[in-house]
Amino acid sequence: MSAKFDFKTLETGFEADWPVKVNRPKDGGQVEVREFDARFRSPTPAITAEAEAIEDIGARLKFTLKSCMIGLGKSETETLTPALFEALWADTAAMRALVVAFGEFRTGSPAKN
Repeated sequence: MSAKFDFKTLETGFEADWPVKVNRPKDGGQVEVREFDARFRSPTPAITAEAEAIEDIGARLKFTLKSCMIGLGKSETETLTPALFEALWADTAAMRALVVAFGEFRTGSPAKN
C-alpha cells in the first residue's frame, strides 16, 4: 500500500530514523556488525546549493551528511553533538556506514540484513 506523495517535502525535507550498520573487526578475520539509528532529513534546496559550491568532493559529502544527520534515532540514549559527529566521521568504518545508510535513506532502499 502506498501513501500520497507530499510535495512540500521537496522544499522542507522529510525525516526518518534509519539504521546505520558499522562493521567492526573481530579476531580471526571475522566482522561484527554494530548498529545504531540516525535521524536523517533529506537535503533542502538551500543545502544542495551550498553543497554544490564546495569543490572538494570529500568536503561536500561531509557537509551534506553533517547538514542532513539531524540527530540520533529515538531508540538511542546518546545525543548527536558536533563532537560526536566528528568522531564518527574520523572513524573510517563509521564514516562508510553513515554514507551507505544516508544513500539508502535518500533512495528509499531498505537496508538488507
